[in-house]
Amino acid sequence: MLKRTHFHETSALAPYLTVDHVLPRQWEKTWPMPDGQLASPESIQQAFFSFAEDDTPVGRIVRRNRLKDTFGNLTLLTRPLNSTVSNGPFAGKRAALQEHSLLVLNREITTREIWGENQIIERGKSLYENAKQIWALPTLPPTSVEQ
Repeated sequence: MLKRTHFHETSALAPYLTVDHVLPRQWEKTWPMPDGQLASPESIQQAFFSFAEDDTPVGRIVRRNRLKDTFGNLTLLTRPLNSTVSNGPFAGKRAALQEHSLLVLNREITTREIWGENQIIERGKSLYENAKQIWALPTLPPTSVEQ
């Protein structure tokens, strides 16, 4: 389903939108891990040298660090709003989006109670399905293989 329909007040985006990471690039001090605890400095440091995404504290950090830069974690905000919410906790970002953002893209984020790796993956899949509707793959002519 397309994000913007004929029911919306406008079909144009505001100029000068900036890309925001919902889960911030610098999440360590304000975004707890799924168990509710902040990641330890030792685990964060160890994650720099690991590629394993497993259920260990280091593995969960590796996974989070990979997912934070994916399509499902990105949104559009005005520069002033982005500056205001940028590395803060989700509760504050969610409240600011509810109050100030008019984009359907952001309204979907505000329906979440939490924002973490599973929500990023789910939203990425949803955005991908929308993108396929908007930008269809070109039809390729059939190829013949000579034998």
